[in-house]
Amino acid sequence: MSLLEERDGLEIFEMIRQLFLSQRALLVSGHAPNDRMQAAIDRGLGWLAKPYTIESLADSVAKALEVTLESRLG
Repeated sequence: MSLLEERDGLEIFEMIRQLFLSQRALLVSGHAPNDRMQAAIDRGLGWLAKPYTIESLADSVAKALEVTLESRLG
């Protein structure tokens, strides 16, 4: 079994964040909202449910970048 098998997006993100502390992410899921979604949001990650439109994707990316920009400027 590889290091990444059977892990969800939040677990993978936590592994990445150990290497890159300021890494941002937008997690996308086709599952109904659940405790993993809330855990991602609580960690400051964006969450986008499938199916999504190009407009909702663009809005979510803009929000994630805005948070990053604010934290660097503030």
